[in-house]
Parts: sequence; structure tokens; C-alpha cells
Amino acid sequence: MNPDDFALFIVDTEAKRTRAAGILGKLPLDGRIWDVSIKPYQSRRSVDANRRLWALHKLAADETGHSVDELHELCKAMFLPRKEIEVAGEKREVCGASHKLNKKDFRDFMEQVEAFYIEKLGVFLGDQE
Repeated sequence: MNPDDFALFIVDTEAKRTRAAGILGKLPLDGRIWDVSIKPYQSRRSVDANRRLWALHKLAADETGHSVDELHELCKAMFLPRKEIEVAGEKREVCGASHKLNKKDFRDFMEQVEAFYIEKLGVFLGDQE
């Protein structure tokens, strides 16, 4: 394996586990250091779901004159949990990140965004999945 390569394995069968273990066992230890992480799989939203969210933001932007980024930030502030961070002794509350949501949480976020845009702006995409 080339040091610049990146490998991601989703292990859900014995064959995939064997393949991943085989590649791990062949990593050269000739002065290189490898970063290997193993964590439970968490499905993420699809590209289509992401595209749908931004298409909806675009319709709302056309209606309001705000940018899609401004509307995305507004929706994150309205519908995602906030968290407190501390940097250099300064504590601030920040919006959650939509790109870190799993499928269920993204679906819930999307439903809230759609309901808000329909109710407040009359903007909707319909069933385009």
C-alpha cells in the first residue's frame, strides 16, 4: 500500500473482515507510522438527500433574496442542537453541523427545514427523491 493511499473498509461479512485483516497485516513498518481507526459503522445521508436540501435552500434563497449559505446557517441555528466550545478560555455556543448527521437525524432536520419553508415561504420541492 502506498503511503498516500487511503483505505476504508465497511466490514459486514467474514470475507471483508479477512480482506481488511490481510491488508493491515501487510502494511510496511519500515519507518512509516500508520493511523488505523476502527469504529461502529454509522450510515450517512445520501448524495441525493444532500442535493435535495441545497435545492430547497436555493428555492428559498430565490424567494427571500438571501444566499443559500445564509439560509443553511439559519436552519442549522433553528433546528440543530447547539453545543458549547471553549477556545483560549473563551466559551461560545455554536450551531450543530448538518454534515455530521446520520441518516435518521438528517431526515428529521430535512423535515423541519421543509416544514418551515412551506409554512413561512410557500416553498417546496415535492416528491423528487
